[in-house]
Amino acid sequence: MARPLDARARVKHLSDLTSEESWIEEGGVSVAYSGMLVVVYKDHDEENNGVYRLKHRNFRLQENWVKVEGSGGPAVDAEITQDIWNL
Repeated sequence: MARPLDARARVKHLSDLTSEESWIEEGGVSVAYSGMLVVVYKDHDEENNGVYRLKHRNFRLQENWVKVEGSGGPAVDAEITQDIWNL
């Protein structure tokens, strides 16, 4: 069963966002969902560290992960709100 809040809300490296090991549980069940927020906290390139939002349920595609810049702002907030309405 997918859980909105779990221990995997953070990963060390940017590449972990698209890794099946991060989001597929035993039995092949995906715990990834559209709109989930994940922190990358120890990437080799410090520019990659930060909060990322999964735009579409397919976590395997890097383009589905969008870095949430700064404190948000109107454009980011509007996009997140639209994603929530689309759930």
